[in-house]
Amino acid sequence: WPGFDACSEIEFDSMPAMDAAFASEQYQNAVREDEEFLVDKALGGLILAERVHVAGRIDMNGVRLLPFMRCAPQRNVSALHDALRAMPKASQAIARELFLSLDGKGATQRVSIFDAIDVQWFEGADQAERYLASAEAREQRHPIADLVRGVERLIARIRVIV
Repeated sequence: WPGFDACSEIEFDSMPAMDAAFASEQYQNAVREDEEFLVDKALGGLILAERVHVAGRIDMNGVRLLPFMRCAPQRNVSALHDALRAMPKASQAIARELFLSLDGKGATQRVSIFDAIDVQWFEGADQAERYLASAEAREQRHPIADLVRGVERLIARIRVIV
Protein backbone atom coordinates (compact mmCIF):
# COMPACT_ATOMS: atom_id res chain seq x y z
CA TRP A 1 0.00 0.00 0.00
CA PRO A 2 1.62 3.29 -1.09
CA GLY A 3 0.19 5.27 1.83
CA PHE A 4 -2.79 6.85 0.07
CA ASP A 5 -6.02 5.83 -1.62
CA ALA A 6 -6.33 8.69 -4.11
CA CYS A 7 -3.93 10.91 -5.96
CA SER A 8 -4.71 14.05 -7.86
CA GLU A 9 -2.42 15.59 -10.42
CA ILE A 10 -2.55 19.32 -11.05
CA GLU A 11 -0.26 21.25 -13.38
CA PHE A 12 0.82 24.89 -13.13
CA ASP A 13 3.15 26.98 -15.26
CA SER A 14 5.14 28.15 -12.23
CA MET A 15 5.25 28.14 -8.42
CA PRO A 16 3.75 31.68 -8.26
CA ALA A 17 0.90 30.51 -10.54
CA MET A 18 0.27 27.57 -8.20
CA ASP A 19 0.25 29.84 -5.14
CA ALA A 20 -2.15 32.25 -6.88
CA ALA A 21 -4.54 29.43 -7.81
CA PHE A 22 -4.72 28.14 -4.24
CA ALA A 23 -5.20 31.69 -2.92
CA SER A 24 -7.99 32.44 -5.42
CA GLU A 25 -11.56 33.09 -4.35
CA GLN A 26 -12.74 30.10 -6.45
CA TYR A 27 -10.45 27.72 -4.56
CA GLN A 28 -11.04 29.23 -1.13
CA ASN A 29 -14.84 29.25 -1.47
CA ALA A 30 -15.86 26.41 -3.79
CA VAL A 31 -13.07 23.84 -3.62
CA ARG A 32 -11.83 24.08 -0.05
CA GLU A 33 -15.09 22.84 1.52
CA ASP A 34 -15.02 19.66 -0.59
CA GLU A 35 -11.31 19.24 0.02
CA GLU A 36 -11.77 19.33 3.79
CA PHE A 37 -14.42 16.61 3.47
CA LEU A 38 -12.45 14.40 1.04
CA VAL A 39 -8.80 14.86 2.03
CA ASP A 40 -7.18 14.08 5.37
CA LYS A 41 -4.18 16.41 5.14
CA ALA A 42 -2.70 14.95 8.32
CA LEU A 43 -2.21 11.65 6.45
CA GLY A 44 -1.53 12.99 2.95
CA GLY A 45 1.27 14.80 1.28
CA LEU A 46 2.42 16.24 -1.98
CA ILE A 47 5.23 16.14 -4.45
CA LEU A 48 6.14 19.30 -6.30
CA ALA A 49 7.70 17.99 -9.46
CA GLU A 50 8.79 18.63 -12.99
CA ARG A 51 7.12 16.32 -15.51
CA VAL A 52 9.58 14.88 -18.04
CA HIS A 53 8.25 13.00 -21.08
CA VAL A 54 10.87 10.32 -21.81
CA ALA A 55 9.40 8.26 -24.64
CA GLY A 56 6.26 6.99 -26.33
CA ARG A 57 2.71 8.25 -26.71
CA ILE A 58 0.62 8.62 -23.59
CA ASP A 59 -2.80 6.99 -23.90
CA MET A 60 -5.18 8.17 -21.18
CA ASN A 61 -7.15 4.91 -21.64
CA GLY A 62 -4.12 2.90 -20.54
CA VAL A 63 -2.84 2.34 -17.03
CA ARG A 64 0.17 3.75 -15.26
CA LEU A 65 2.67 1.81 -13.22
CA LEU A 66 3.84 4.37 -10.67
CA PRO A 67 6.92 3.56 -8.59
CA PHE A 68 7.11 6.29 -5.92
CA MET A 69 10.70 6.75 -4.69
CA ARG A 70 12.54 8.37 -1.80
CA CYS A 71 16.23 9.04 -2.11
CA ALA A 72 18.48 6.93 0.12
CA PRO A 73 20.21 8.61 3.07
CA GLN A 74 23.48 10.31 2.13
CA ARG A 75 22.60 10.11 -1.57
CA ASN A 76 22.02 13.10 -3.78
CA VAL A 77 18.53 13.56 -5.25
CA SER A 78 20.04 14.92 -8.47
CA ALA A 79 21.96 11.62 -8.89
CA LEU A 80 18.65 9.74 -8.64
CA HIS A 81 17.06 12.10 -11.16
CA ASP A 82 20.00 11.69 -13.56
CA ALA A 83 19.90 7.88 -13.28
CA LEU A 84 16.16 7.86 -13.97
CA ARG A 85 16.55 10.15 -17.00
CA ALA A 86 19.14 7.76 -18.44
CA MET A 87 16.90 4.69 -18.19
CA PRO A 88 14.80 3.55 -21.19
CA LYS A 89 11.10 2.83 -21.14
CA ALA A 90 10.09 -0.77 -20.59
CA SER A 91 9.93 -2.71 -23.86
CA GLN A 92 6.21 -3.51 -23.38
CA ALA A 93 5.32 0.00 -22.16
CA ILE A 94 3.61 2.40 -24.54
CA ALA A 95 5.17 5.45 -22.88
CA ARG A 96 7.36 6.61 -20.01
CA GLU A 97 7.43 9.84 -18.07
CA LEU A 98 9.08 11.04 -14.90
CA PHE A 99 7.98 13.28 -12.10
CA LEU A 100 11.15 14.68 -10.52
CA SER A 101 10.90 16.64 -7.28
CA LEU A 102 11.74 20.32 -7.57
CA ASP A 103 14.75 21.96 -6.00
CA GLY A 104 15.06 25.62 -5.19
CA LYS A 105 13.75 28.14 -2.70
CA GLY A 106 10.06 27.89 -3.63
CA ALA A 107 10.04 24.11 -3.55
CA THR A 108 12.02 23.70 -0.33
CA GLN A 109 9.35 25.59 1.58
CA ARG A 110 6.99 22.71 0.79
CA VAL A 111 8.35 19.27 1.59
CA SER A 112 7.69 16.65 -1.07
CA ILE A 113 6.88 13.19 0.29
CA PHE A 114 8.63 11.53 -2.67
CA ASP A 115 11.73 12.47 -4.65
CA ALA A 116 10.71 10.87 -7.94
CA ILE A 117 7.98 8.91 -9.69
CA ASP A 118 9.02 6.78 -12.66
CA VAL A 119 5.83 6.30 -14.69
CA GLN A 120 5.53 3.52 -17.24
CA TRP A 121 2.31 3.50 -19.28
CA PHE A 122 0.81 0.16 -20.35
CA GLU A 123 -2.28 -0.82 -22.33
CA GLY A 124 -3.70 -2.69 -19.34
CA ALA A 125 -3.03 -3.76 -15.76
CA ASP A 126 -2.06 -7.30 -16.80
CA GLN A 127 0.84 -5.97 -18.92
CA ALA A 128 2.01 -3.79 -16.02
CA GLU A 129 1.88 -6.76 -13.62
CA ARG A 130 3.83 -8.96 -16.04
CA TYR A 131 6.46 -6.26 -16.40
CA LEU A 132 6.84 -5.95 -12.61
CA ALA A 133 7.68 -9.66 -12.32
CA SER A 134 9.98 -9.70 -15.36
CA ALA A 135 13.74 -9.96 -15.68
CA GLU A 136 13.64 -6.66 -17.59
CA ALA A 137 12.15 -4.87 -14.58
CA ARG A 138 14.80 -6.35 -12.28
CA GLU A 139 17.54 -5.19 -14.67
CA GLN A 140 16.08 -1.70 -14.85
CA ARG A 141 16.12 -1.40 -11.06
CA HIS A 142 19.89 -2.05 -10.82
CA PRO A 143 21.07 1.49 -11.76
CA ILE A 144 19.01 3.02 -8.95
CA ALA A 145 19.37 0.32 -6.29
CA ASP A 146 21.85 2.28 -4.15
CA LEU A 147 20.07 5.61 -4.74
CA VAL A 148 16.65 4.82 -3.28
CA ARG A 149 15.69 3.77 0.23
CA GLY A 150 12.38 2.35 -0.76
CA VAL A 151 9.84 2.16 -3.54
CA GLU A 152 6.07 1.93 -3.37
CA ARG A 153 4.45 0.73 -6.59
CA LEU A 154 0.92 1.41 -7.71
CA ILE A 155 -0.94 0.45 -10.89
CA ALA A 156 -3.56 3.10 -11.60
CA ARG A 157 -6.16 3.92 -14.20
CA ILE A 158 -6.62 7.62 -14.95
CA ARG A 159 -9.87 9.45 -14.26
CA VAL A 160 -9.96 12.97 -15.71
CA ILE A 161 -12.08 15.45 -13.79
CA VAL A 162 -12.38 19.00 -15.07
